[in-house]
Amino acid sequence: MLGSGIDVTVLKIAEASIPGAQYWAIGNIYFDPAYRSNGLEISDLTVDANLDGQPVPAGKDFAPIICGAIAAGGSDIRIRRVRAINFGGQSTDETFVIAAGIGTPNVPEAVDCVIEDCICEQPSVIVPVARNV
Repeated sequence: MLGSGIDVTVLKIAEASIPGAQYWAIGNIYFDPAYRSNGLEISDLTVDANLDGQPVPAGKDFAPIICGAIAAGGSDIRIRRVRAINFGGQSTDETFVIAAGIGTPNVPEAVDCVIEDCICEQPSVIVPVARNV
């Protein structure tokens, strides 16, 4: 996936609505060998994880989800010149903004993964939504 440049090509997460879920603009099912990537390249683009713009479930003040940029499991992965913005987590799990390789006990070893010249800035600011009480 090759963009036209940072801030020229923008991918944005929209309608991430399952409470407790983890969302990435680009990702695969890294814990299943059938879905891991081998030979993936992502470069020259911006990923807007848009955590603040996700739907808020009824009775909540925020969307209880995680939004990151890239989670690519596998080998021979190159992630270059990617800018990630508006990422973060509003649940109990840890947030990873850009991840490559992602080894787990039930999949083959991940090798030759490179993340370079990437920028992770402007994390999401959690602002509770006003509700009528």
